[in-house]
Amino acid sequence: LCPLPPEIVQRELARLGLPPRYLLCLGTIEPRKNVLRLLKLYVSLPASIRDQWPLLLVGGGGWNAEEAARYLHDEAKPRGVLHL
Repeated sequence: LCPLPPEIVQRELARLGLPPRYLLCLGTIEPRKNVLRLLKLYVSLPASIRDQWPLLLVGGGGWNAEEAARYLHDEAKPRGVLHL
């Protein structure tokens, strides 16, 4: 495998509505993966860092994910977390 050409990457990022750079968390949202802790730590970062490096959370809810989902909606999304 090799990296995609930059023009393809830019086109796909635009299609998905994603910024050119971001932090990525990929996986099911459930307590054993500490996603809630990641979200809280990310939200605690200075706004200048969050503005430059949005957190992209990719994955669906797993077992017992209600607390993380609530925090994601109420606190994390307004502070730069994107969820696909």
